[in-house]
Amino acid sequence: MEIYDLGALIKKFRTEKKMTLKQLAARLGVTEAAVSRYENNLSTPSLEKMRSLASIFNVSMDTLFGMPQQGTISVQGLTDAQTDTVRELIEMYRVRNARPGWPPTPEQLAVLGKITAEITK
Repeated sequence: MEIYDLGALIKKFRTEKKMTLKQLAARLGVTEAAVSRYENNLSTPSLEKMRSLASIFNVSMDTLFGMPQQGTISVQGLTDAQTDTVRELIEMYRVRNARPGWPPTPEQLAVLGKITAEITK
């Protein structure tokens, strides 16, 4: 079992985003020293800061807390209707994967129609 290391995760995500300590500190509203303490496991971010980190890094809170990844899809910037369509598409894939080789259901075809209509607006 791998040991959970929040500091290493924060540093990994920060460097993947090509952010400096100063840039991350500014986004979080803390000092560079605070971010350095987070990365070196000398201090733990508050829950509010953890939520900010998840948003900045576009990862789930589960990921920051070391839980196994189940996949996260950001719907930030989408309308409510687009978000609903994305959820329907995900469910469509779940059903489809449970029934390989079966033809698409009318519901699945309706979701595909909604996606086509949305994209061609």
